[in-house]
Amino acid sequence: MQKARRRKKLAQFVFLLLFGLGLSLGYQEWQLLKAQEVQKQEVASHLDALRQENEQLLRERERLYDPKYVASLARTLFYWGKEGDVIFRIVPAETSEGR
Repeated sequence: MQKARRRKKLAQFVFLLLFGLGLSLGYQEWQLLKAQEVQKQEVASHLDALRQENEQLLRERERLYDPKYVASLARTLFYWGKEGDVIFRIVPAETSEGR
């Protein structure tokens, strides 16, 4: 009778030990899965941003085939003028604090 009771207690102990181990491993896997989901969302967000940037660059590339746009860009970036334009360079006045 006592052996049966001892075996039953041992079986319960082993069952609880294995159950606890299973819970521990399951919790670790769950944490890992959550971390991977967060990383997946970050990567997806970054991918969307890169796709938008790529679309913008493709549009800009297409615009560079337009001579009017290129001329406008040159005037803006390099202060070039059209033939007959007079370009004035405006220099800011020095202040008394800057002297």
